[in-house]
Amino acid sequence: MTKPSELTIDCVIFVLGAPGTGKGTYCTRLAEAFNFCHLSAGDLLREEAKRPDTEYSKLINDCISEGVIVPAYITVNLLLNKIRMWADQYKGFLIDGFPRNKENFDCWYNSDLSNIKHIGCLVFECDTQTIIQRILKRGESSGRIDDNLETLKKRLRCFEYECKSIISHFRSLDTCLTIQTDIDINEHWPVAARMFSEFYHQLINDNV
Repeated sequence: MTKPSELTIDCVIFVLGAPGTGKGTYCTRLAEAFNFCHLSAGDLLREEAKRPDTEYSKLINDCISEGVIVPAYITVNLLLNKIRMWADQYKGFLIDGFPRNKENFDCWYNSDLSNIKHIGCLVFECDTQTIIQRILKRGESSGRIDDNLETLKKRLRCFEYECKSIISHFRSLDTCLTIQTDIDINEHWPVAARMFSEFYHQLINDNV
């Protein structure tokens, strides 16, 4: 495991978008195609909540079920632990579902994760009706406590009022790529992969 003082990361791309826009599905494919490590903040939090020895289980579960954002220090610590483990083995990291608000953003930049050569943001956008259909369909088999219409509405409001300011920040720096995900990934994948490749190379070449 890489020690904090030795932590060197070439590229981190934050992945943002409303629930049901395909973040996890696209990240899985992008990570495999481009030798990135895909870290889902939501998955890490759900895994942590299931651990019998964690002190954060109730807090995490309460936040998830209410559709609100888990305190930043918990999420950042979970991400930090994983990044330390995998920093030497991948070209970069796709961090799915983070940062979701200013508290997340500030906590990240106050940690030793801030020493990264290239940082960008990948945004997935999709119409609301498609989002609702996808989440309700996923809820039939996912077992997730947040895959229901009531919680989804809260999550969409949270995204609208908190997450969009983070996206605006990266757009102002010209370090943001937006991909429309209304159509099936199998149909759209060649275009999305090309867009990501061009974005990645622009990101690393513009910030040398």
